[in-house]
Amino acid sequence: MWGYTWLPFKFNVNHVQSFYDPHAAPYQWEFGRALCEQEAVVYNTGKVSVRPINEPRHYGQDWELHFWHDWHREYYLEALRAHVDIRDLYIDSSLCEGAHAAFVPEHPCPKCGRPLGGAEFLFDGRRPQINVINHGYSIPSDVGESFHHWAKSPLWKPPAMLWCGGDGGAQDRSAADGFKLKDDKGRVIWAQGDKRQTNRLLKKIYKTAKRNAHRAGYQITCFEIFQGYPWEEHFSVETIDWKRINGAVCAHRVVFGV
Repeated sequence: MWGYTWLPFKFNVNHVQSFYDPHAAPYQWEFGRALCEQEAVVYNTGKVSVRPINEPRHYGQDWELHFWHDWHREYYLEALRAHVDIRDLYIDSSLCEGAHAAFVPEHPCPKCGRPLGGAEFLFDGRRPQINVINHGYSIPSDVGESFHHWAKSPLWKPPAMLWCGGDGGAQDRSAADGFKLKDDKGRVIWAQGDKRQTNRLLKKIYKTAKRNAHRAGYQITCFEIFQGYPWEEHFSVETIDWKRINGAVCAHRVVFGV
């Protein structure tokens, strides 16, 4: 429901045709509220500690930018606000400029000039309260403009965090020395860094965040559990590339001492 759902729905009992169908919104809000309520019951608390919101389509058209801007805003207001503090939201910005635009200071749409964002969700009317998730961090060269923009911005202060997701794989697949996931034609779909590249990547991320008094996290995703084609999941202690995970742990220990 959250993402990867821009294909038409063929057999929806509520006659919703796609994720973008306006008729889908009430069902999405209902599902989000129910999910939070169930989590609160399971953990015996009135609040939900963290709620990530997944990524929209990348590099969308102007109408898609505004759709996602309004969708994220309304999803928080209609489905999450009663259970999740806005400071506990992790908005998946990925590569879409519209993903967290509703939760930052007011700024003109880069495509049509319509105002985006606003003071409603900000600290002191100017500083973002949300946390940001970005994908596609697997080798050192993946740390680019979006990361440095976040790290250097005076608007992003603790407890703000950038969560660097590794599940996007390396942006330059040929430069990644780790596991490569291939399709039935032998073409590389995703590629990840090895132990050395993962270690260097996270030192780069953590050192930059520490230097700017920011927090940063990283998600290890283990593509190596997918074997053969069609892919079969073999998730086991023996399958996981522990050297790569140890490389990530060592980077954290070097930078933060823990």
